[in-house]
Amino acid sequence: MDTYLFADATASVSRAQQEDQFKIFNQTVLRTDPTSAQRELIEGWYGDPNLPANAFNGGFVPEGWLPPNAPANATQLCIQAVAPSCRACQMIKRCNKNTVPQIFINNHHIGGYDDLVRLNDNNQLDMLLGLTRTNGGSNNNKSPRRKTIVIGD
Repeated sequence: MDTYLFADATASVSRAQQEDQFKIFNQTVLRTDPTSAQRELIEGWYGDPNLPANAFNGGFVPEGWLPPNAPANATQLCIQAVAPSCRACQMIKRCNKNTVPQIFINNHHIGGYDDLVRLNDNNQLDMLLGLTRTNGGSNNNKSPRRKTIVIGD
């Protein structure tokens, strides 16, 4: 979460307002057979394997970056350089895709932007979103409404 910019604390899109949703997203990731490194990272962000902490701890440093396992200054390198960028790379590797954002609908991995466009072009996106077409089945890809959520790091 530390790599995002959030609105001020009073807005509905503030960090405090979104903490619970990010935790739910990370709990979902833990149910998808993540790598041991991904599991260590998520569990570290929230305190332990049961994720007891309500707030995300962006200062967590994986064991491999801590002394005596790592060279001098490795912890600082992890916090300042790796953490802000590597987490997105881990998600891409886990999904076996090369585009961001990686999109999940109802805890089901859809893919990247191109996959989303393909679903929309094939009139399958509304079904996945739980929406129905009101245009008598015409193929103009106009939905009555759409709710789009993009979650990433």
